[in-house]
Amino acid sequence: MRTSKLALSLLAATVIAVPAGAAGPPIAYGKLSGTSYDLYLTNPNGTGTIKLYSGPAKNALNVDMNPVVSGGVNELAVVESRSTGFKIIRYSDAGVKQPIQTFNDGCYVDSLDYHPSDGSLLIIRRCNNPQIVEIRVWANGAYGPAITSTDGMNDSYSSARWLGDGSGFLVKYGNVATGVEVQRRNMSNPNAFTTVWSNSNLSALPWLETARCAGALDSSCMKFIYENNLQIREATFTDTGPGSETVLVPIGNLGRYSPDNSRVLYRVEVKGGHALNISNPTQTLAPKATYNGWDWRP
Repeated sequence: MRTSKLALSLLAATVIAVPAGAAGPPIAYGKLSGTSYDLYLTNPNGTGTIKLYSGPAKNALNVDMNPVVSGGVNELAVVESRSTGFKIIRYSDAGVKQPIQTFNDGCYVDSLDYHPSDGSLLIIRRCNNPQIVEIRVWANGAYGPAITSTDGMNDSYSSARWLGDGSGFLVKYGNVATGVEVQRRNMSNPNAFTTVWSNSNLSALPWLETARCAGALDSSCMKFIYENNLQIREATFTDTGPGSETVLVPIGNLGRYSPDNSRVLYRVEVKGGHALNISNPTQTLAPKATYNGWDWRP
């Protein structure tokens, strides 16, 4: 069901970008509770935990937090696994939720990531009629034109993340004949790309997360983390191609960088479920349960 024009105009009118500051707990995660997923906010030391939202039954959550604070109000986006479209949830530092706004055009969202400074979302959008997988930017209540697309039959896009300075993005591209690669695309010419990582195994990179930047893109944030054989690995890149790699977490998956890239929030399998851990040094943020979807706000 499509969002009404009035709802979209209200959503666009409320997006006012101001510099981010320390506002509310900076970590969000989805946790299975009975048949639904609940969304919690917490601090990196596990204190100040707040239940913010309960999703529909059997819907796992994909969560991304907006680094931009709008008029003292925090914002995050949620994708529910069995639902089309996505939701915007705004809340106070104390976790008081505003009315939830839904954007739904009948297509699925496979990946979404907030821009470091302007509040837009980089989205991989998958539609069934016609069948198409697209990369688009969503801003002011609407999608921009497709940056690139495919029918998703023999090749597809499945994870896209802004570069730390917002000048472009990295995206995972998979092809049944050649395997998987990470493409770097600049917004000044998004149709062109540089391959910064590749592997002939199509399942070698199920997750992609780019480093955060305090300023211009340089070697300190020209890197990303991904999962390979239950390891969380960090790969660097240059303006012309791949760099080096190292293992950050020996056993874990779905890692998200801390604001200064020195730590990683990740999930680890434990008997009967998962735990959410933070690396360097290792600590358990949330004990045994079933978790899907988490973010650490830049």
